[in-house]
Amino acid sequence: MLFLPPVTGRYAVGATAFVTPVRPTRVYGSAKRRKVNGSSTDELEHVLCMEEVGFTVYYPADISNADRKGLDWLLR
Repeated sequence: MLFLPPVTGRYAVGATAFVTPVRPTRVYGSAKRRKVNGSSTDELEHVLCMEEVGFTVYYPADISNADRKGLDWLLR
């Protein structure tokens, strides 16, 4: 699995990733494509839609006993 490098600095930190839905879904621009749903209709869907927002929170932590270093958010 790909990881970000460990956070370096004066103090040890931990990190937690959060994801929250965007309701209603926000559409950006006017680009559309044929909907991929296996049907033969030419139904169109927006290309740029924001359905969720993800962010990482860093916080002070005692990580002296941690087995794993880095963050695995690159593949999420």
